[in-house]
Amino acid sequence: MFAACKPLDERLDPNPAQGLAFSDTAILFDTVFTTRKTITERLRIYNPNAGTIVLEEVRMEGAGSQASPFTLTVNGRTGTVIQNVEILGKDSAWVLVSGILPEARVDTPLLYQDRILFRIRGRAEGQAMPVVAKGQDAVYLQPNTVIRSDTTWRANKPIVLLGTVLVDSLRALTIEPGTRVHLFNNAFLVSKGTLVAEGTYQRPIRFTGTRLERYYANVPGQWGYIGLLPGSEGSSLRHCIIENGLRGLQVGIPTFPAPISVQLDNVLIRNCTDVGLWGFNASITGYNLVIADCGSSYIAGQMGGNYAFAHCTLAQSGNTPFNRRSPLVFFADFFQQDQNSPRLVGLTPRISFFNSVISGSQELEFATALAPGGPAQAFDYSRVQNNLITGRRYPDLPNTNRLLPVSFFAPGGQFFRQPSSYDFRPDSANPGPAATGGLRITEIDDREPAFRPLPTNKFLDFVAKDRDPNTPTLGAYERIRP
Repeated sequence: MFAACKPLDERLDPNPAQGLAFSDTAILFDTVFTTRKTITERLRIYNPNAGTIVLEEVRMEGAGSQASPFTLTVNGRTGTVIQNVEILGKDSAWVLVSGILPEARVDTPLLYQDRILFRIRGRAEGQAMPVVAKGQDAVYLQPNTVIRSDTTWRANKPIVLLGTVLVDSLRALTIEPGTRVHLFNNAFLVSKGTLVAEGTYQRPIRFTGTRLERYYANVPGQWGYIGLLPGSEGSSLRHCIIENGLRGLQVGIPTFPAPISVQLDNVLIRNCTDVGLWGFNASITGYNLVIADCGSSYIAGQMGGNYAFAHCTLAQSGNTPFNRRSPLVFFADFFQQDQNSPRLVGLTPRISFFNSVISGSQELEFATALAPGGPAQAFDYSRVQNNLITGRRYPDLPNTNRLLPVSFFAPGGQFFRQPSSYDFRPDSANPGPAATGGLRITEIDDREPAFRPLPTNKFLDFVAKDRDPNTPTLGAYERIRP
């Protein structure tokens, strides 16, 4: 009599005619690092019957003869086996799945498979849901690790920084071609010694976050940045990708602007919350650089230093929601954190910029500033030659620089081949003004001695294509000539 008083969906169905319906056909994890907790995947299970059903058991199949690496959470209860779960008629419940995959003891990703088994009271046949994950072993470095001897990071397994790692003074960290360096949130790679990260075009070195899901491929701010501190010397980065950090590379610190030098060539910096490449009284030589999608300046040099760049492309893909207000390129003799902080004044940076494309969305994308009343000398712009710069007229720059309206380089425009895919090669059908020949390759070395020691082949562009030695295309990419 009391059961008849219950609504139909609350009445227990002793012989359910239908089994569960599922929101997906399988639970698939992207590649995850072994011995570390995975993300949580969700599966919704539906009761299509009019009455209430009882899941006598929801279990990981591997929880029987062997320990399953996966854990379930159903209606607030967690474990590898969950019993007696009620689902009202025409209602649903969430099944949450996470895990810690065991060490695979191999260098390549290993496939892990299990199944979730569902047994409904009153139904003879059970149901199963596959769970699949790829586990990647890695070399883990604990927070506050200090590298006190010359060290090489190998490419056979990813290097995962769980926190900040410091290369000590007079020590060298060498990173092999093809190495993947993953940094947790708020992790930094900083060096008081020498950082040598020299990849190849076929096997670049990648610095990125630890979230391997496709959704996070272009999300900035997932880790800190690479920092070269006072005492660092002889560092070089070649054929590297630095992505999705707070910053890309910071050379020096404003409170102690000791001279620090670094050579960069064929380096891609993208998706940074703040500045892409930032120097304080630094000597930075950059050739074939591509910098895209930063929340502040792409290149900034302050409080002195020597900054030499050639055949660089600074561009925007249109993928990030940044409301950038800083110019793409900014040089100043001072640094001030905010209006309430003291202004730290140094020397006037020495700047060289040749055969580059500086394409932004503002009227002022190449800017310099001197502290009012400071002792610094005026900027020398004589080595800023043969660049494409968007924005208004720049009266201080030599007339070899070509200026274009902001709209010309708008995301989705015709100048770049596929900016949304970070393909900033000039469109072969409409190469635009970048097709105008820049300075000869050898002439750049004549005008800026900082480029002479670079071991890179300057006659190859960012994607290892031959560059016209006499009339090279502006930017990091040589256009495809008909």
